[in-house]
Amino acid sequence: MEGQPLFKSTYGEDIYAIRQPLTIVLGLPWHKLKEEHIQLLSKILVAVGSSLDKVRVVCQEPFDMSSWGEKPERVIAFVTPPKGVTPYEAIQIGGGSVVFSDPLEKLHTDDDAKRKLWATLKGLLQS
Repeated sequence: MEGQPLFKSTYGEDIYAIRQPLTIVLGLPWHKLKEEHIQLLSKILVAVGSSLDKVRVVCQEPFDMSSWGEKPERVIAFVTPPKGVTPYEAIQIGGGSVVFSDPLEKLHTDDDAKRKLWATLKGLLQS
């Protein structure tokens, strides 16, 4: 018994870690998004192998993960990044990766920003 963690000696069953879903952070509440912005988000999620029904959506402006009870492994934040953080770069926060993007409203009309986001997301998916 000595040297074994307490939970291993108390419970004989295997313990499985349930992965947190991809988390999407928006600066606007869902009901205020325009249909074209929801469609853009849906296309982005399909491109990364997910869909709207498989993600967690959080409305938070400004971005602050310190108040979150569970820290997700991957976050795409369509909000203004904190000071010192460059948009379209994957950063490590709390054991997970966060990519900051322009808000969906701006991304919808900015093809250069879409390309930057896609390049970052491809790199994140390959790692």
